[in-house]
Amino acid sequence: MLALASQSFIGKPEIFLPDMDDGRVRINITSDPGSTIDQTDERVRIIEELLAEQPEVAHVFTLVGGSIFGRSQREVANRADINVQLVPLAERSLSSNEWIEKIKKLVAEQQQAGLRVNMRMPGIRGIRTSRGDDDISLRIQGPDQKRLENIADEVVLRLRSLEGLSNLQHSLEEIHHEISIDIDRERASMLNLDVENVASAMRIALEGIVVTDFIENDRSYNVRLRLPREVASDPQRLQSVLLYPARPDRPAIHLGDVAGVNLIASPAVIMRDNQLRIVEISASIGPVFVVMAIQYESLRNPFIILFSVPFAVIGVALGIEFTDLPLSMPIWLGMIMLAGIVVNNAIVLGEYIEIMRERGKVVREAILEAARLRLRPIMMTTMTTVAGMTPLALGLGEGSEMLKPLAVTIVSGLSFSMLVSLVLVPVLYQLTHHHLMRAQPSNPAADAAPST
Repeated sequence: MLALASQSFIGKPEIFLPDMDDGRVRINITSDPGSTIDQTDERVRIIEELLAEQPEVAHVFTLVGGSIFGRSQREVANRADINVQLVPLAERSLSSNEWIEKIKKLVAEQQQAGLRVNMRMPGIRGIRTSRGDDDISLRIQGPDQKRLENIADEVVLRLRSLEGLSNLQHSLEEIHHEISIDIDRERASMLNLDVENVASAMRIALEGIVVTDFIENDRSYNVRLRLPREVASDPQRLQSVLLYPARPDRPAIHLGDVAGVNLIASPAVIMRDNQLRIVEISASIGPVFVVMAIQYESLRNPFIILFSVPFAVIGVALGIEFTDLPLSMPIWLGMIMLAGIVVNNAIVLGEYIEIMRERGKVVREAILEAARLRLRPIMMTTMTTVAGMTPLALGLGEGSEMLKPLAVTIVSGLSFSMLVSLVLVPVLYQLTHHHLMRAQPSNPAADAAPST
């Protein structure tokens, strides 16, 4: 029966958590860099109209021009987020993932050039499978921003060849254009101008200066004098801005006479992790995409590790029988904790046996060497846990009845399982690898030594 049941677990796909179709869909929209908020809003409205036509949509909430998270907000004119709530699953014929694929095709048919639309189902609140907001998050760290951008572009390009990945993007893709003013110190010195005064004059021209206030209905409003926005955003017009009027000893000085004005591209977001600059690559996993965290080349080693778990129940049975405790929820919780500790001890021993074999030792020598070296760590972890749980297991003090069954379960089960890990695991390993023992010489070093 056990062999038949095990067939159901072999070759089946593995997922971290099952998908929960609650009808929530999140859509991230990015338009061309430099787009105004009105231009972005106009293009987003086209998608909103498309969504409103879908019978599966219950309501739509749109935020254009940035994002809000808690008390913090971020203003980005070419970004928009749409949160869609679908009708209950029983009232629609499509799952959320199927609906997303349908809308992707409809958006592509609109052929809105320069508009990037990413759609995904948000994860379970409070549970993250990556450090980012999407299913997969890869962070690359480095001091050179341009090199980070090139590496991220290359990684995204390679990931696009993998089936099942969607919404591939990285954090440096969003580019803003900024005005860069570089003052020529030598030129300013030739014109007898102080660099600080030039910088102060430009700051006043671009940011403005409060010249007075306006009072209305007992409220005061600052009046700021500054350049028109269309002038401040045009490098050529900025170069003609008059800094100092003409004097008898000096001609009129414009900004272009003492500084270079350029329009440069800069990232919309600069991300840091532990004060170091990073670029984050994110992607969504499709419903048929399988991620295997661990792949065993053989079923023998997992069998040996898991086979040691049931024997820990013997120790638990002896413990609760000796203390005359009834079965309760703390006992079941303790058995769950116990299973994790027992498996960990078996993994420590079994993994080191594999390491010894990779170093050229035969099976028997690898088992003996691993048991000798791993005895102390296993005993230390077991004894420290038992020592820490013993006061609870003794039930000392008022209110100890709640945690005593859990402590008894761990103390008795772990004490017995220590013997299981040190005896049963090596024996099972030798029995399941007996064919290798016959195929290998008993002492490879002696066989390799030259005859005399």
